[in-house]
Amino acid sequence: MLCCVVFHQTQAGSNAERLLTCIEKDGTILWTASTENELFAKLKATDKDAISGMFFLKHNVHVRRSGNLVLLNYDRVGFIGFDFKTGKVVFREEI
Repeated sequence: MLCCVVFHQTQAGSNAERLLTCIEKDGTILWTASTENELFAKLKATDKDAISGMFFLKHNVHVRRSGNLVLLNYDRVGFIGFDFKTGKVVFREEI
Protein backbone atom coordinates (compact mmCIF):
# COMPACT_ATOMS: atom_id res chain seq x y z
CA MET A 1 0.00 0.00 0.00
CA LEU A 2 1.43 3.36 -1.04
CA CYS A 3 1.22 6.32 1.27
CA CYS A 4 2.55 9.78 1.99
CA VAL A 5 3.59 10.93 5.46
CA VAL A 6 3.41 14.68 6.01
CA PHE A 7 4.87 16.71 8.90
CA HIS A 8 2.85 19.92 9.22
CA GLN A 9 1.48 22.58 11.58
CA THR A 10 -2.07 23.43 12.65
CA GLN A 11 -1.44 27.12 11.88
CA ALA A 12 1.25 29.46 10.58
CA GLY A 13 3.60 31.10 13.05
CA SER A 14 4.67 30.37 16.59
CA ASN A 15 2.89 28.30 19.23
CA ALA A 16 1.44 25.91 16.67
CA GLU A 17 0.76 22.26 17.27
CA ARG A 18 2.70 20.06 14.87
CA LEU A 19 1.26 16.92 13.32
CA LEU A 20 2.48 13.83 11.53
CA THR A 21 -0.23 12.57 9.15
CA CYS A 22 -0.20 9.35 7.13
CA ILE A 23 -2.27 9.55 3.92
CA GLU A 24 -3.11 6.72 1.51
CA LYS A 25 -2.57 7.24 -2.22
CA ASP A 26 -6.32 7.81 -2.71
CA GLY A 27 -6.26 10.72 -0.24
CA THR A 28 -7.71 8.88 2.76
CA ILE A 29 -6.11 9.92 6.05
CA LEU A 30 -5.02 6.79 7.91
CA TRP A 31 -3.93 8.51 11.12
CA THR A 32 -2.50 11.65 12.67
CA ALA A 33 -0.07 11.98 15.59
CA SER A 34 0.37 15.30 17.39
CA THR A 35 2.87 17.12 19.59
CA GLU A 36 0.09 17.24 22.20
CA ASN A 37 0.06 13.44 22.54
CA GLU A 38 2.33 11.11 20.57
CA LEU A 39 5.16 13.23 19.15
CA PHE A 40 8.06 14.74 21.07
CA ALA A 41 6.99 17.90 22.93
CA LYS A 42 10.24 19.52 21.70
CA LEU A 43 8.78 19.48 18.16
CA LYS A 44 6.03 21.95 19.12
CA ALA A 45 6.47 25.47 17.74
CA THR A 46 7.12 28.09 20.44
CA ASP A 47 7.96 31.78 20.70
CA LYS A 48 10.85 30.98 23.05
CA ASP A 49 12.80 28.60 20.84
CA ALA A 50 14.04 29.83 17.45
CA ILE A 51 15.25 26.29 16.69
CA SER A 52 11.62 25.16 16.65
CA GLY A 53 11.09 26.91 13.30
CA MET A 54 10.27 24.61 10.38
CA PHE A 55 13.31 25.98 8.55
CA PHE A 56 15.60 24.51 11.21
CA LEU A 57 13.59 21.31 11.69
CA LYS A 58 13.62 20.26 8.02
CA HIS A 59 17.17 18.92 8.40
CA ASN A 60 16.59 17.27 11.79
CA VAL A 61 13.30 15.39 11.38
CA HIS A 62 13.30 12.23 9.26
CA VAL A 63 10.40 9.89 8.52
CA ARG A 64 10.72 6.51 6.84
CA ARG A 65 8.46 3.54 6.29
CA SER A 66 9.57 -0.06 6.45
CA GLY A 67 6.84 -2.66 6.10
CA ASN A 68 4.23 -2.05 8.79
CA LEU A 69 6.37 0.49 10.63
CA VAL A 70 6.68 4.26 10.21
CA LEU A 71 9.78 5.59 11.97
CA LEU A 72 10.12 9.22 13.05
CA ASN A 73 13.68 10.22 13.96
CA TYR A 74 14.35 13.62 15.53
CA ASP A 75 18.14 14.14 15.55
CA ARG A 76 19.68 14.27 19.02
CA VAL A 77 16.24 13.87 20.64
CA GLY A 78 15.02 10.35 19.86
CA PHE A 79 12.84 8.20 17.67
CA ILE A 80 9.27 6.87 17.63
CA GLY A 81 7.95 3.82 15.78
CA PHE A 82 4.30 3.92 14.65
CA ASP A 83 2.17 1.07 13.37
CA PHE A 84 1.62 1.93 9.69
CA LYS A 85 -2.09 1.08 9.59
CA THR A 86 -3.25 2.44 12.96
CA GLY A 87 -0.71 5.09 13.98
CA LYS A 88 -0.36 3.53 17.42
CA VAL A 89 3.05 4.03 19.00
CA VAL A 90 4.92 0.70 18.91
CA PHE A 91 8.06 2.02 20.60
CA ARG A 92 9.58 5.31 21.69
CA GLU A 93 13.14 6.13 22.73
CA GLU A 94 14.38 9.51 23.89
CA ILE A 95 18.11 10.11 23.87
